[in-house]
Formats: sequence, structure tokens, C-alpha cells
Amino acid sequence: MMRHRSISLLLALGVTGIWLLLLLPLPLRARARAGTWYVAPGGNNANSCITPEQPCATPNGALNQAGFVAGDSVLVAAGRYTNTQEENAVVWLAQDAHLSGGWDPAFTMQNRETVLDGENEQVVVVVLNGVTATMERFTMGNSGALARVRTCKQQGQCGDPSPYLTFTTPTPLAFHSASFDNQQGGLTGIHNRGVLTLINSEFLGLYGGAGIWNEGTMTVTGSMVSGVYPTGIANYGQLTLQGSGVWGNFGGCAGIGNGGRLTVIESAVIYNDVRSGASGGGICNTGEAVLVNSTVSMNGALGSSSNPEAGRGGGIYNITGTLALYNSTVTDNSAQHGGGIYNTSDGVVTLQNTLLASNNATFFGGEGDDCSGRVHSRGYNLIGVTTDCIIEAGSGDILDRGEGPFFPLIGTTLPYNPLPRPSAAVDGGNPAGCLDHEGRLLTVDQRGVPRQGRCDIGSYEYNEQHDPFFYLFLPIISSQ
Repeated sequence: MMRHRSISLLLALGVTGIWLLLLLPLPLRARARAGTWYVAPGGNNANSCITPEQPCATPNGALNQAGFVAGDSVLVAAGRYTNTQEENAVVWLAQDAHLSGGWDPAFTMQNRETVLDGENEQVVVVVLNGVTATMERFTMGNSGALARVRTCKQQGQCGDPSPYLTFTTPTPLAFHSASFDNQQGGLTGIHNRGVLTLINSEFLGLYGGAGIWNEGTMTVTGSMVSGVYPTGIANYGQLTLQGSGVWGNFGGCAGIGNGGRLTVIESAVIYNDVRSGASGGGICNTGEAVLVNSTVSMNGALGSSSNPEAGRGGGIYNITGTLALYNSTVTDNSAQHGGGIYNTSDGVVTLQNTLLASNNATFFGGEGDDCSGRVHSRGYNLIGVTTDCIIEAGSGDILDRGEGPFFPLIGTTLPYNPLPRPSAAVDGGNPAGCLDHEGRLLTVDQRGVPRQGRCDIGSYEYNEQHDPFFYLFLPIISSQ
């Protein structure tokens, strides 16, 4: 049974490390420019390191060059790099820098693997306080019981080591095209207590922890959290999810468990499933959560016949939190109570230009197909069934139309539910324009397709030029 004001997430922290794995090789070409340094096996830190023909031997060798200026880039060729200097880390970042791995020996293609090896003794990466750094296409390993990444106020003043990737001081660090996958045994992909940016990264198949555990400030863009048990994302800080997917996670609060401040923009929370005795298939919320231009679909909290308190909120379970949805779609979710959204008496749910329909709550004699509890409207929402909701209706609302089913989820990266042309949601949004949580005009939908004329309700904007099923409605033209 889930208690108010807390989200129970079983996260046993193991000592097995996290690997930062190379993603699929992408053919790119390195362009020499001022502020670019080169590192390769067989290089020498006494070289100039400013051409591919005269590379340094280690990343630290390039970072310590007399001519290195904050913000410079270090291109690191494929190979295995260890610590050979006094910094006590394979990569010691004392000033702003961009590190890019996976380059071939000629630095013409970024299609190989660069390994930063702690040799079971060293921290792999250290970032000094106040440094803004980015790293892409590296594999981190063999740091034993020490952290893969640590942040320090200055040399000799680092936080306690941790057996998983963690950030403990407000040092901005970004990972690009990183992959954390197939780890088991009480493992968290990333634990952030500082300031962290993730871009085009993946968390796949983690078991016994969370894909992302955030207690600091974190921005996740163009990324995927999938196949994680028992929760995809656990947020107790400030987290922004932009253009990302939380997909196919399972456990309790399977997709996202939020006890902090969560903003989800142009993202998809789909196919997440809680196990028997738990609630909140897509999202559990005890904090502040905002969804804009996003889809919550095909999530499940089916509960059990022996536990009447389980199975609440197939799409979203709002426990004691404040939840607001703007031009979002909540459909095809299932639960024992509140198939789409379940709101407790202590929670606040607000909808604006949002589609909440075609959800299901018929398992084990449940109730509230689309919603259960009190829902406040800011206008221009489509809610299919309100039988078990207390609706504070707003201008332009379309209620109890039994709308649906809609087209199934389509799309390979951020799936969405297309609207059929006859849907009341088409051109059903605010005629003055659809706005986000900060009052800004939404000019595109979740896919980036322009919102034209009077905007549609939900995360999808019907547009014949971008309609994946347009051919189904073409007229039949006789040849006679």
C-alpha cells in the first residue's frame, strides 16, 4: 500500500559500477580549429597535441597543456586510457572543457570505442567545483568501489566515494550520447545531487534501482529510460524532461516517481507497468508535476482482487501532489481505480487543452475509467467519461462524449496517438491559442508539427500534410 507524502521505491545500492557505454557508431568528421587538442595511444604529453600527427598520450596531458584555455575541446582516439599522473583520476577537469571520444587514429570518423580505465584503484573522472564540462562517447570502467565520477571543491577536497555514478556538489556536467545498460543488482544509472545535463543518452535494462535518481537540478533532453525495475526515474529535486521517452519500465511507480519539481515537455511516458500491490503505472506524484505537449499512454496499474488499495492510476497517480497538464494526451491506460488519472483527496489536478479519454478501469470491479477524484479545468479539455470524477468544468470543455478509441501509438522514438479527423479534439482547443505552463504560445505539437489555425486538444495536432493515416480517408475515384 502506498502511503501519502512518500513514494516507496526499493533502491538497494550495490557496489557494482556503472558503465558509460558507446552508442551506435556515427560517421562524423573532426574539424581542426583553434582550441582543439588531440589524444591518441602512442602519443606523448610532450608533443604539441594540437594536430592529429602530434597527439598527447592521455586526456590529462592535453588538459594540462600550457596553452589550454577554458572551453577548449579534447578529441580522444579509440583505445584504453589510465591515470599516469598525479591527479589521481583518469580525467581531471579543473576548467571548462569538452571531451569527445571514439575517434579513429586519423580523427576523421567517430565510430570506435574510447575506454577510461580506473584499474580498480582510481576515480575515472573528477570535476572541480564551478567547472562546466561535457563528455561524449566514452566507456567508463574498473573503478572498483570508487565512483566513476566525483565532483570536488578543489584538489584534495572531494566528497565521499560512491559505488555508482553520483554528483555531490553543484558542478555542471553534461553527458552526450551516453548509454547505461544491462546492469543488475541494486544499481542506479545516475544519482545526481548537483547540476547535471543529459543529452541523447539511454538507460536500458537496469534492475534493482532507478534509471535516474535526482536530488539536485537535472535536465534530460532527447533521451530514453527503458526496461528499468522498479522505477524508471525517481525525482526528489528539480527535473526537466524534454523530448524524451520513459518507456517499458516496471515495478512500483514504474515510469516516474516524483517527490520534487518535475516538468515534462514534448515527451512520452508509455508502456510502463506496476506489479501487483502497487499503483502509478506511468507517473506517481507527491510533489509538483507539469506536463506540456506530452503523451501518457498504454501504462498499467492493474492491482489485484485481494488488495483493494492497489491498482490506482494507470496513467498518473496523484497522491498528495500538484499536477497540471497542458495540451497533453492521456489515453489507453488501465488500472483498477482511475485508469487515466487517480487523484487523492489531498491532491490537486488541473487540466488545460488536454485530452483524457479512452482509458480503462474495469479490472476487479474498479471505477473511474478516465479519472477518479477531483479535477479542475482551465478550459478546452476533452474528457471521455466523468462518472467517477468531480469535475470543475471550464469554458470549451467537451465532457462525457465517450470519445475514442483513438489510433494506437505510432512512432519509433517518441510515440504519440494520432487523432482521427472526425474527432472533437480537432480544432477544439482554445481559439485564442494553446498556452504552456508559463503562458507561452505552443506553436508546435509533441512531434514538432506546427499548430495551425485553432489548435487541437491534446499533444497531437491534426495536419493532413503530416497525418500518418491520411491515405485511409482518401476518396475513391472511379476510372469510369
